[in-house]
Amino acid sequence: MNAQDRLSTGDPQTKLTMIKDLARASGIDLDQNYGQSGTNGQNNALEPLLNEIKSIKSEQNAWKQAQFNETRQKVQSTVEQFASDPKNVYFDECADHIAKFIQQGDKLEDAYEKAVWANPVTRAKELARIQTESLDKLKPKLKEEAQRSRKAAGSNVRSRDTGRTPTEPLGTMEDTMRETLAKIRAGTH
Repeated sequence: MNAQDRLSTGDPQTKLTMIKDLARASGIDLDQNYGQSGTNGQNNALEPLLNEIKSIKSEQNAWKQAQFNETRQKVQSTVEQFASDPKNVYFDECADHIAKFIQQGDKLEDAYEKAVWANPVTRAKELARIQTESLDKLKPKLKEEAQRSRKAAGSNVRSRDTGRTPTEPLGTMEDTMRETLAKIRAGTH
């Protein structure tokens, strides 16, 4: 009864010692028949299995790490290539916003576009760039129209008074309009 009480209430080391003593008293050598007790109370017979499990876990972790490194390298290369593209001039200024949009599930291109417009500084720069670009496209058209206007103003036009073509240029259209207004006021046509 006393042994039963110590086995029920004792600490694990005391219980183990009592069981070994009981086995020895019964003629059974647990250390010889079942192997020495290993660290943490594990049996040596399980050690090869434990080593194999550790090996498998180690290989699995190495494989996961290799996959992670490969994916990381691909992502880093893609981001660096995107950032170096001249059309993505605001990438460095918007990097934090881009990361947030990517975490929300956006693709890199979409995240960049959203980040440019979400950042007040880059939004102002982009609007100025668009405006400048539009003006640059309009300049050739405006120049062409101005040249046509100058040609039209400088061309010789027959007046109703005479049947001959003037030999000297009439001047600008404004000059012609002033002359016509002066004639009207004077009462002559």
